[in-house]
Amino acid sequence: MIDSVYVQRDGPWAGLFMGIGYVNIQHPDKKLPKQQAQTWLIPKYYTLLPKLGFDTVDAWLDIKGAKDDDKYCFYGTRVGMYSTANKKTEGPWKITDKFPALGAAQFDIIDAAMHVPGSDHEVYFFRGTKYVKVHMGDNRITSGPANIVDKWPGLAQAGFDCVDAIWELPGNEGQTIFFRGFKSVRVKVVSREADRIISGPEPITTTWKGLCPWVTQ
Repeated sequence: MIDSVYVQRDGPWAGLFMGIGYVNIQHPDKKLPKQQAQTWLIPKYYTLLPKLGFDTVDAWLDIKGAKDDDKYCFYGTRVGMYSTANKKTEGPWKITDKFPALGAAQFDIIDAAMHVPGSDHEVYFFRGTKYVKVHMGDNRITSGPANIVDKWPGLAQAGFDCVDAIWELPGNEGQTIFFRGFKSVRVKVVSREADRIISGPEPITTTWKGLCPWVTQ
C-alpha cells in the first residue's frame, strides 16, 4: 500500500512512501524506468522528518503561495511544515488545532489531500470513506464531510471507496492519480463538476514496472 506521495513542484518525479521506506518514480507521461526501482529508508533523504518526530508521512500537501517548495506533512494526529529548499521544519501541531475546520469535520487523521483545481485556497481532504472540502484561508468547510462514493463518481466507478494517497500531476491541470491498495487510477478532477476516469484502475506495477516487487511486499 502507498502511504503518501511527495511531489517536487513542477518536477518530473515523485517520492512514494510506504512504511518507513520510499522510492522515486517518474511522471507517468515520461519514459518509464527500465530497471527495478531502488528503495531507501525515509530518513536517508528526508532528513528533517525526525525533527518533527515523524517516522513516515500519511499525506503531503503543497503550500500554495509559498516561495519555495514548502509542504504540510501529516502523520497520525499531527501536522508539520517541511521545507526542503530552506532545510527547516515548523511544528508539529495537532491537526485539529492547526486547522479547526478539520476538527469540525472530525478529521483528526488525514489519509490524503489535494488542492481543488483552479483554486489557491481550497483543498480536498480524505479520511476513511469520507472527504471534506476546506477553504484554507478562512479555515472553513465549503463542502462535506460526505461519502467519497456519493460525490466522486469516477472513484466510485474505479471501486475506490477510500483513498490511500494522491499524486497531483504537475502540468496537467486537474489530472490526478489516486492510489488504493496496490491499484491506481488516473482521474480528471474539475471543481464543481463530476470527476471522470482517464485511465485505470490498474495495478500500480502496470504503469511503473520498476516497482516490482516492492509494492506487493
